[in-house]
Amino acid sequence: MAAGAARVKQCTIRELARNPDTSDEGLDPAVMFFERAIRVSPSFGAAHAALARAWVARAEYYHQAPRGALMQADAIATRALELDAELAEAYIARGDARRMLDGNWDEAEQAYQRAMALNPSHVGAYRSYAMLLSVLGRHGEAIRESQRACGLDPLCLTAGTTDAWVRYAAGDYAAAIDRCRHTIDMDPEFIPARRLLGASYLQMDQTADAIAELESAAMLADTDPVLLCWLAHALAAAGRRRDAEAMIGRVQSLGRERHVPAYHLALAYAGVGDADAAFAALDQAWVDRDPARASIGVEPRFEGLRDDPRYARLLDRTGVPGRSVTGLPDRRVDRP
Repeated sequence: MAAGAARVKQCTIRELARNPDTSDEGLDPAVMFFERAIRVSPSFGAAHAALARAWVARAEYYHQAPRGALMQADAIATRALELDAELAEAYIARGDARRMLDGNWDEAEQAYQRAMALNPSHVGAYRSYAMLLSVLGRHGEAIRESQRACGLDPLCLTAGTTDAWVRYAAGDYAAAIDRCRHTIDMDPEFIPARRLLGASYLQMDQTADAIAELESAAMLADTDPVLLCWLAHALAAAGRRRDAEAMIGRVQSLGRERHVPAYHLALAYAGVGDADAAFAALDQAWVDRDPARASIGVEPRFEGLRDDPRYARLLDRTGVPGRSVTGLPDRRVDRP
């Protein structure tokens, strides 16, 4: 058993080297690999930490209802730190779980800072920290941390998309477009970057470009509920309400086969002006612990909901600051 455990540890280290920042592609095999590693070597903390991050990714990519996946991630990260208190991966997973489950911003920030101290070269730590700072309205800091992630791995698609996202959240849509294009140049089929490019075009009043980008992406991922919800919103912005409602119906039909994220469905409802349906979906996103729900305070596509008293109550529940009345979170971004 000792020799087998040693082999598992070697394989796990190689797997972490190949996939240091877990993403959608290959996620389920990664979960099975790390679960098998733990069965062979139950005291191997790094395998627990990697598995915890994989469970976070299952929530982020909506492989299942997020709440259960995040609770699993939190428990596994806690176990990893019991086994080895110096695991950066475990602190990242803990920070992600605390941020997404409970909106525990202080604990999440402490976890990310500890991860960066333990491993200053870990792209995932800076990327997650940037996302936290962004939803809290600390845009200059968020941009700085996302740039550090990109500097550590210029070819990382998720880091590049995060760098675009924090600029989008800061209201710098031109920079978001530039960063999305850079990421897409590396992989034209990377859907998160293409989704965000479409959303950024929309904020620049380039509605036709937004729809064209999202429709083109949908040809590659026609069952991606997030992408289809964003396309529905863009269609509604172009005055194509009937097409937008048809797209919403298409998304709803996907619910028979997979989890449909309520937060993104709320974006689609907001696009067609159905405030009641949008707030009902946002309430469900809270119940589901949708990882994206904290972005409500910086998401410009919810602009039409901001004067509704229910929006302020959602912000209070989530614990994040809202945008200004102009819809811009803070144009005074302190450039790093």
